[in-house]
Amino acid sequence: MVSWVVAAALLCAVDALTDGSLSDPGLRNIPVIGDVSSTSGESTSGAQYLDGISWTASSATAGLSIPARVPGDLISDLQLAGKIGDPYFENNFLDASTWNQPDWVYSRKFIPNSDLISAGNKATLVLESVKMGAMVMLNGVHLGNVTDQFVRYSFDVTGHLKPDSAAVLELKFDSEIETHGRFMPCTGGWDWAPWSHTWDQTGAPTFSKGIVGSVYLLPVMQMLLTAVTAHTFYLGQHATVPLEDGHHSGFRVLVTAHLSVVAPEGVTTTLKVQGSWSDSNSSNNNPAMVQTVRLSHGDHAISFNLTATASEIKLWWPNGAGEQPLYQVSMTAEAAGESGAGLVRSTRSTRSVGFRSLAWVTGNDSDPEFVANASSGDGSASPTFTTFLRVNGARIFARGSNMVPLDELEARVTAGAYRKTVSSAAAAGMNMLRVWAGGIYFPDAFYDACDAQGVLVYHDMMFAQEGHAPCCGWYGPCWYGKCDLAREQTESCTCDSPAGRTLEIELRQQVRRLSSHASIVVWDAVNEAGGFGLYASFVMRIVAAEDASRVVWPASPSQGWSSGVHTLSGLPNGRPLQNQGWCPDDPSSAGGRCGCQGTKEIHGPYDFSANGFSYDFGNYTPAMPAAMPHGGSGPGPHPPTPIDLFTPLFPTVFIL
Repeated sequence: MVSWVVAAALLCAVDALTDGSLSDPGLRNIPVIGDVSSTSGESTSGAQYLDGISWTASSATAGLSIPARVPGDLISDLQLAGKIGDPYFENNFLDASTWNQPDWVYSRKFIPNSDLISAGNKATLVLESVKMGAMVMLNGVHLGNVTDQFVRYSFDVTGHLKPDSAAVLELKFDSEIETHGRFMPCTGGWDWAPWSHTWDQTGAPTFSKGIVGSVYLLPVMQMLLTAVTAHTFYLGQHATVPLEDGHHSGFRVLVTAHLSVVAPEGVTTTLKVQGSWSDSNSSNNNPAMVQTVRLSHGDHAISFNLTATASEIKLWWPNGAGEQPLYQVSMTAEAAGESGAGLVRSTRSTRSVGFRSLAWVTGNDSDPEFVANASSGDGSASPTFTTFLRVNGARIFARGSNMVPLDELEARVTAGAYRKTVSSAAAAGMNMLRVWAGGIYFPDAFYDACDAQGVLVYHDMMFAQEGHAPCCGWYGPCWYGKCDLAREQTESCTCDSPAGRTLEIELRQQVRRLSSHASIVVWDAVNEAGGFGLYASFVMRIVAAEDASRVVWPASPSQGWSSGVHTLSGLPNGRPLQNQGWCPDDPSSAGGRCGCQGTKEIHGPYDFSANGFSYDFGNYTPAMPAAMPHGGSGPGPHPPTPIDLFTPLFPTVFIL
């Protein structure tokens, strides 16, 4: 039996605060890996993690110095120290007199591991996620600033660490450091969350601050393996009947190693990639692909193409439609030269993949004439036709939920809470969760659970209203009758700026981190902002360049693309992405409804003109006649396919 529990933020907070799991190792994402790894087996990546309870948070203005946790946040640390009450009790969330002081500093002393200071090695400091702007200091030296919660920052700290000598790492939070809205958009309030009545310098609501991701140090001699991606592409034609194991066209697997060479003179490295699938009838038993390359100083991407035949694999299916077999792809990069005593100069990382074909269908693909014309088509199909998803050729009725953060203090949520959410959703018969744009890119634990249990992920990028747009925090166009910026300001906004360059790093890092997951089927630009302008020309251009194996979509909701995607599948085709030019209103006018009118989806109770796929709220089953193909006036081969969302006014978890 499945029970739905509303206000799960409180439950997650209680769990995290009582079991000491604010620094849950299960929440760690796959780290950057250096080419110096201990052979003792104590650390497979060579990393020295600084997570845990050995931190201090202090403020001269508040007159406080308290124990702190990493990952964690200031409000939780203040509550644990007994300095404030439960922030979710009555009106406590409105009392910002302590946590909102401008001079909070997180600090920790540590003794560096010997690998970090060995002769010939460099040392790199990695901050996985810091919420709100801060200066990073090591032994009193300013290393740089962090401004984007969704960027993994790295700093060269070679020469700043001494043997047998304690080092001091500090993060000095400063409200004057501009973040351009690059923190969890629902921070400080939403229609389901309490409003804090505190704001940053641009007017975006705020709530707490802290080091919400892991902190670690890496020894490196010549290179870092920053990411590995494994993307699957079906080799057959567009399928409109379910594929069968052993009787399909097989898959291509594009595996890419992203390397950062720190040695000024460059490096010669041998890369080896191998998939865990194998054909028992094959004499070569799927040997590894090997390539030796000379790389200069800087960043590089080296790709391999593997194949997986129908006889070697079993198909991955959504929950309720079949099983979810997963396979491993391993990437090893080994530098040429002598290894030191007890050390090996190599890096290795593994990703899980599932084999499934995807199609985001926007036209009648049961009509042979349509299929013939659309096979070489560019852009989404007819705006009068509904939208639905095919996985392995089978039409999938999307059943699921809108996934908001499980807690307004997001660092409180444990890996177990993410796994329980997914397992409970699957047990309830759900097969899709939308990762909502007003929240965060979740930890790997969430997506691993979705992969294992067949829960599809419709994934927004983290852009939403209230000051969290790309490059200019209040960038338009209008949404639901409100313009964030005047038209002339919107047209002058550009991502050719320091903020734009940081945002590009965010997008590339997050897509590289997540895009090997079989469960993710759609990348979407933004919540309720139409997907025009910079959302198409900047955000989704970068996303599509990083991952051509998945559907891309302009916004939730949207009418789709006029160019840039294959008409039959919705996958990127390499052409410029252009949003459908469907909004007739002046986007600077108070009456503009850019972002909802005439869309191919239903988004919330305020939109009665959409065409069938429900992204938000579950009050559209069965769908209205207007949501039927051809607006209900024609026979149309497909019923509407709502996601049938359950979205209460609070975060939701599922408890068995």
